Amino acid sequence: MAEQGLCLMQKTRTLLVRHLPAELTYEEKEDLLKYFGASAVRVFSDKGRLKHTAFATFSSESLASKALSRLHQLKLLGHTLVVEFAKGHDHVQLQDQPTYSEKKKRSDASDQEEKEIKEPQQPSIECGIAPSHGLVHCGIFS
Repeated sequence: MAEQGLCLMQKTRTLLVRHLPAELTYEEKEDLLKYFGASAVRVFSDKGRLKHTAFATFSSESLASKALSRLHQLKLLGHTLVVEFAKGHDHVQLQDQPTYSEKKKRSDASDQEEKEIKEPQQPSIECGIAPSHGLVHCGIFS
C-alpha cells in the first residue's frame, strides 16, 4: 500500500518548492525554477502560510523527478530548499489570480511603451539567475 502511494506521488509533473530565499525577487525565484526545467512557475507572496514557496510544473514526469533530485536539499543563500511532488496537482493555477509572470507581462507591456517614448532602444546583456546575489550561470541546463 505504501508503494502505491509512492507511485501516485511520482506521477505528477508539479513540484512544491519550499524555503526559497526571501532575498530573491519573484522574478528571480521564477527564473531559478525555469533554469531547472520548469515550464510554468507559480510563486506565492512573501506573506502567509505559503511564503517563500512556489509550485513548478514540468513538461514531463521524468523532468520533474530530475529537477527534484537536483533541487531538494540545495543550499541557496543560506537556505536549504525542501522540494517534494505536489499532491493531486498536474498543473497548479489559481484561476481567480493571475500568476506573477502574467502580471509582469502586462506591466512590462505598459512599461515598454513608456520606455520607447522616453529612451532609445538599448540592449541589455544579463548572464545569471540573480546576478546581484552572486547566482550566475552562462550555460544551459541539460
